[in-house]
Amino acid sequence: MENIEVVVALFAVLGVIYTARITLRNNNKTLLIKTVTDERAVWRQELRDTCAEFVKLIYEQINNSSVSNKPRINELKVHLKLRVNPSMDQKHHLDKSIIELSQGLVDTLDKEHNQEDVLNKLVQLEGKVQELLKQEWDKSKKEALSGKLSE
Repeated sequence: MENIEVVVALFAVLGVIYTARITLRNNNKTLLIKTVTDERAVWRQELRDTCAEFVKLIYEQINNSSVSNKPRINELKVHLKLRVNPSMDQKHHLDKSIIELSQGLVDTLDKEHNQEDVLNKLVQLEGKVQELLKQEWDKSKKEALSGKLSE
């Protein structure tokens, strides 16, 4: 009888340890997903705000030559560049386009510019940022639903 009680107690202890390990692993995974998802939300908002100010200041610059927003425009261009992935991998084509368009806009402002060309580039930039934000939102949604981080 005593041996059976020891075996039962041993199985009970092993069951508790196993359950605790599984619970700890799941809690850690949930915390990681929440942290990454929250940080992506912050990143999306910062990208949105940076792009909006960049576009606003360029509109001001091309419509009022007495205003000089160029230092702030350059600063925001750098912020845009630092918020996107510099990889040349095809899956990061939106990031690459954002970098190229923002640099092209700054370069255009430094020389005689065609207002229509600047406006066209601004529309393109807005579209690329919008696509990237949507892509990242979908990724975050998928991760939150599946509980698995995507690449």
